[in-house]
Amino acid sequence: MSVRLAPSAQVLLGYLGVVVASVVALTLFSGEFSAIVLVPMAALIGPSMLITYPFGPVAKLAWSCVLLICVATTYVGWRKRQSDWGPVVAIIGLCAWTLVGLIGLGTRTCAFKQASGRT
Repeated sequence: MSVRLAPSAQVLLGYLGVVVASVVALTLFSGEFSAIVLVPMAALIGPSMLITYPFGPVAKLAWSCVLLICVATTYVGWRKRQSDWGPVVAIIGLCAWTLVGLIGLGTRTCAFKQASGRT
């Protein structure tokens, strides 16, 4: 007897699996346990840190468009979650959002290191 998960649960479970796998990979490759907090924090506050970084207006517009594409991809995948490709598209959108968040956290980390004189 097999258990069939609801499509919403499939999307969330798939994203959770990707997050856990990335946390394990970051922890193994970096040797630090900060990756346990880094990936979830990247998805939550990383995009806002990227937008507030002192880039030029063209770069901010480009990053805003990338974030909107991530949101649109997640939305389309969520709306089509009953089909075969819907959950995959939703997970791709969520993972892209998290990746952009990691980039946002990286820009703030580099700016902090430069301001404090550490390299």
